[in-house]
Amino acid sequence: MELSDICTLLQQEIHAYEQEHHIDDLWRTPLVGVADAQDPAFLQLKEAVSPTHALPTDILPSARSVISYFVPFLPAVGESNIQGLKPSQTWARAYRVSNAMFAHINDRMVEHLRKAGYEAQIPGGFASMDMDKLMSNWSQRHVAWVAGLGTFGLNNMLITQQGCLGRIGSFVTNLPLQATPRPQQERCLSKRGLRCEACVRRCPSGALTAQGFDRHVCYALCHENDVYLNPPGQTYWEAEICGKCVVSLPCTLQNPCAKLDQ
Repeated sequence: MELSDICTLLQQEIHAYEQEHHIDDLWRTPLVGVADAQDPAFLQLKEAVSPTHALPTDILPSARSVISYFVPFLPAVGESNIQGLKPSQTWARAYRVSNAMFAHINDRMVEHLRKAGYEAQIPGGFASMDMDKLMSNWSQRHVAWVAGLGTFGLNNMLITQQGCLGRIGSFVTNLPLQATPRPQQERCLSKRGLRCEACVRRCPSGALTAQGFDRHVCYALCHENDVYLNPPGQTYWEAEICGKCVVSLPCTLQNPCAKLDQ
């Protein structure tokens, strides 16, 4: 099995999920990257993210490769969330439906790999949020960085070739695959020394500044949004979200530095 087979299976499973659930207004074509499970960059995540951040071998002792994928949203999803201080219902739906889709797709991809004779495992509880630290022991964004899918913007989101508007998933396998090279240049305009900071201006809580990010201030607003999106008597779904700092930006739908790197 090659990376091209993984990409094909992933696209087929997403398309099948869309058809089964009558979804045609959320996602664009996924991007897929591969990290060597022994890449020293995973050890760096214990400093960059958390001392308890998992290694691929914590998830699968026989791990050889980590497959990370970014599913970008369609432009309309981001456009729905530009106006106002509260997240749009479309944004909330995209978050909720994408979570359900990712759980299903991860399980299906693990099944495909096991049928092909390989071991595979999803991060499972490692990817859950530690509510005291407000951090995960398997940061999908940082794993995607190791797998070469992009670089980080001031908003702490990964800027891929298809922008930062989307969701990230991953799974670990003992299938040996060639690692995807990491970008050599920053994709954030501000980090390239150019004027931007659009994401900072769009942050409604003040948690995001040019000097850093206060995750506790950000989470407090996300929790308020959860209450706003789930009034009494309404069927509950998880919606501790905001998303204002990833929409209406030069990097929302594309790599804004692509032409600079040509």
